[in-house]
Amino acid sequence: MRDNKKQGINKDFIIWKLILVCGIMIVSIVYYLWKEKTKESLNFDFFTFFKEHIFVFQILGFINILTFFLFGFDKWTAIKKRSRIKIMTLLGFSFIGGSVGGLFAMLLFRHKTKKIYFTLGLPLIMLTQGAVICFFMNVGR
Repeated sequence: MRDNKKQGINKDFIIWKLILVCGIMIVSIVYYLWKEKTKESLNFDFFTFFKEHIFVFQILGFINILTFFLFGFDKWTAIKKRSRIKIMTLLGFSFIGGSVGGLFAMLLFRHKTKKIYFTLGLPLIMLTQGAVICFFMNVGR
């Protein structure tokens, strides 16, 4: 038997954990780029980066499609009142690169739109992923 009170506390703190992790990553990347690249200009040419690193683009595309279908499947199981996909699984796939697919699915299926850890979390994850991509675009130039 699950302790619902304990489960609720964990769900309440998901967004704070997400904000903490994403915030630390973003601040660290911005600090590093600011410190290392103050004399040079930063590169924000995403199209050229993905053109040169097509494999990264393909992997991110696959993860986004998978995340989109996971959100859709979770919505379907919610309607059918069946076993659901865990919140951490949906956020995890969004965090490893599927945030765009998750956000599109969330808006298209109108699923998880009232949950703050998705309405705030997915855009925050997208911002973090953008910072990580900027970091890799500017390291080693």
